[in-house]
Amino acid sequence: MIKSNLKVVVTMLLINIFTFVGIFTANSFVKAADNKDFKIIIVSPGNKDEIYETEKLQLGKIIRNSSGNNILNQEVLWESENPQIAKVDSGGLVIGIKEGETKIKAFLKSNKNIYTYFSLKVNHKEQVDTKDVIREALSNISEYYKEEISFDYLPAMAVRMTGKEFGIDADNLKRLMIHPDRSNFTLEEMIKKSNAVYCAENIMTIISAGQDPYNYEYKDGKINYVRMLVKSQKENGQFVLLEGFDDDNIKSLAYSIISLDMAGEEYNVEKAVKALLKLNKDRKYSNIKFGEIGYKAISITALSKHKDIEGVKEFVDECINEFKEKQNDKGGFNGGHNKINSSITTAMVIQALIANDVDPLSWFNSGKSMLDSILEHQKDNGEFIDADGEANGDYMASDHCYAALSDLHTGKSMYKTIKLPRKKDLNVELISDYKLKNGQDANIEVKVRSNIDREKEATLIAQLYNKNSNKLVKYSYINKNIEAKSTEKLKAGLIIPCSGEYTVKILMWDNMNNINPLIDIFDIDVLQQ
Repeated sequence: MIKSNLKVVVTMLLINIFTFVGIFTANSFVKAADNKDFKIIIVSPGNKDEIYETEKLQLGKIIRNSSGNNILNQEVLWESENPQIAKVDSGGLVIGIKEGETKIKAFLKSNKNIYTYFSLKVNHKEQVDTKDVIREALSNISEYYKEEISFDYLPAMAVRMTGKEFGIDADNLKRLMIHPDRSNFTLEEMIKKSNAVYCAENIMTIISAGQDPYNYEYKDGKINYVRMLVKSQKENGQFVLLEGFDDDNIKSLAYSIISLDMAGEEYNVEKAVKALLKLNKDRKYSNIKFGEIGYKAISITALSKHKDIEGVKEFVDECINEFKEKQNDKGGFNGGHNKINSSITTAMVIQALIANDVDPLSWFNSGKSMLDSILEHQKDNGEFIDADGEANGDYMASDHCYAALSDLHTGKSMYKTIKLPRKKDLNVELISDYKLKNGQDANIEVKVRSNIDREKEATLIAQLYNKNSNKLVKYSYINKNIEAKSTEKLKAGLIIPCSGEYTVKILMWDNMNNINPLIDIFDIDVLQQ
């Protein structure tokens, strides 16, 4: 097994603070006198108030009134008594600088007289480069996947992120794992048996392999997985391809959001996001392998690009605080089915934090990080087991850990980085080079080729501008619906005056009302007679 030598000792501090000018130690608790009193809970994984040089310690906070209700409209500010020993940023991230002791202070922004602190000791340590640890683990699992017969969505994305460095070409994967198993079903049967999870995973797999999910070659035909998924969105925001499975299914909804964002496809984002928030509020957590923490991890991964929608940021912050509290003494997280220290769940949290711009390596419990946790489960051949007490490799654990290690190695979320290079909906070209002259008719003709599998409205506009004043003199246009994957010719004409200097501008909009440009403007100078 590969193990990181990261050693850190950190602390869990629950400190009562309320309207009182003074300082309380970690062991001081005072009963709240009335509803104006506050309790600030500083959340820090671990049991001791010590860290090492270069070590990061992410502090969290919960503010409650004397009734026990969370107060969301109060901010806490952080301060280090000696920044040369340890620094703390505005988000509560502490970094050990050099050996010594200091105090980390937390106080309300609205009333600096309400505060507390705890003493922090920074110990000297030999530098350990976590990059080397991650790289070694990635190298081992990459060797394991070189022997893989087919690639599911997570290893396909991991290969797209880091495969080139470790000898696997994402554009030449041996075989893609398309669900349900394409070797067993015809195209018609496969469509009938598909659910939203399968469809979303297929989109992620196909994009990661450098192929087109809008036009994927199946053994007996082509399929558009993106449109298939988009069309399944219901009025309540959920994506339901298979009734009885996708309904009220957090994984189906979260993966649908992720995959459609990756494809750059339009869907009702606000409805989907609010539906995902509601499913979490209603605790639609079934007893599956990665447990409630895993459900919340994939939810905030999907929501990470949509924090502008009401309620999203608050839910993401709530989940992150819960993750801090639930981190176990091996640095990881327990999964469903009473799995202790699950590699799958821990890897999902790692990816969720990176997607939300939180450094997973800054979290420790009993000196252990999430990296330590998953690497304890890596076997000599590179694959992973899932949980404590297990001996056999687990393909889901290997897939999730491969993905998490790739995100850690690059410092980026694969869910945000990997995107489908979208072609323009329409390609437009002038059929011939125009030499327009004064006193002639300008007959503008273009060829329009559709790259998409749905009808697209297009409007060709020919405009005549006075070259000296840059004022519009006249224009003409023609509107037409371009059929899917077809090529059409559009014509628009103008009569050019006998004298004067002019420029003909050729534009393509969707229509004259929306005025959404579909191409860059062509300019043709008129030659004087």
